[in-house]
Amino acid sequence: MHNFERYSQHTILGLVCIAAALFPFSVAATNAALGLALAMGLVSGHLWKGMQLFASEFRPLALAFAALVLLAAVSLTWSLDPALGLRKIGREWLLLLVPLLLYCFRQERQRDAILIALSIGLGLHLVYCVLQAFGLAHPVTDGSSQEDPAGLIGHIGFGFVYGLWAGWLIHAAIRLQGWQRWAVLALAGWAIVMIFLGQGRAGYVVAMAILLSVTWKELIHLANKRYILLAAVVLLLAGSAAVLSSGAKERLELSWQQLEAARAGNLQGTEARFGLWLAAWEAWKSSPWFGSGTGGYYKAGKAAIEKHPTYGYNGDPYSHPHNMYLLSMVRWGLVGLLVLISLLAIWIRTGWRLDWRISSAGCLIGLSGLALAVNGLTSSSFEEHFPSILSMLFLGLGLAAASEEKSLSRGQPRPDATDVA
Repeated sequence: MHNFERYSQHTILGLVCIAAALFPFSVAATNAALGLALAMGLVSGHLWKGMQLFASEFRPLALAFAALVLLAAVSLTWSLDPALGLRKIGREWLLLLVPLLLYCFRQERQRDAILIALSIGLGLHLVYCVLQAFGLAHPVTDGSSQEDPAGLIGHIGFGFVYGLWAGWLIHAAIRLQGWQRWAVLALAGWAIVMIFLGQGRAGYVVAMAILLSVTWKELIHLANKRYILLAAVVLLLAGSAAVLSSGAKERLELSWQQLEAARAGNLQGTEARFGLWLAAWEAWKSSPWFGSGTGGYYKAGKAAIEKHPTYGYNGDPYSHPHNMYLLSMVRWGLVGLLVLISLLAIWIRTGWRLDWRISSAGCLIGLSGLALAVNGLTSSSFEEHFPSILSMLFLGLGLAAASEEKSLSRGQPRPDATDVA
């Protein structure tokens, strides 16, 4: 039995590494590898033990996740479209990655293998994006073109993925020496530059929020606060230079013009998101406390647009309002919004209160939660392939690192999943 547990853990590690390397290139292959890893975790018992460990060592976060899943399931009883709601819940299987990663990868070398595989995949994808910018690659992906070189990811998730990855790279580079440090920093800089070459304006906000957080957390322990101020000024100047030297300036100006048009009531002159947000707001008002249930967003949005024909996107509420918080309000009312905000707050706090100098746990946990929270202002976030997988991957690995540190602080040997009952 012991040999089977060790074999299963090595198999899960291999499958997760494959998924990480293929993450930016193939949705199907990534999902298949992660699905097989979860199946192996179920057969070996690692998944169940991971749930137990999650509940015992990170109880507030585990309860927040459980509350969100429970609300999604219970709200099917009053959903406007329970069949669609069941399909939506079925897509949340990725949440199971968190306890599986937590239990299986509480050794640094295992986590490093996964993060290196992810970095290889994302690095190669950056090369692909450069080829696309020069017209040498032509991916068939929505929101990706030669003018907007977002590769196979698309501009909606591009800023999230590469902003989060760049934040972790900077954190890792600070702990390296010599040419390795500069090579990793150069890779992070390349990722940030590519974000500002794309059209995903929300990605700019995610990237800047992550960079400011990394700067603060890495420098706050210094006695000389002037270094913090200097770093903030340098970061601000670098961000301004990136905006002014790329198409980001024109896109930000366009966003401001569209906001002014929305304030004047000219929805025809605004971005489609504004109409979707208004439709979602009206849909929420029809059932403000408990919402329209999981799967009920589309029908509730349709009813709102019948009353306000100028809302939505060409008379359609779309499959989601491009706002995670509004989507939660329509589905689950103010109760759902409170649960979602509580989950994100606990998630970010869990990572933020850790000492980032000891291990990468705080960085992986805190930045993934922050990226989801910021990205959710203009995206469905949790339900998008790239943000959901990367955030679950970072959270699970971060919790595994935090669990390892807890074991060491108690004087226990470094944990090995195959030795834990």
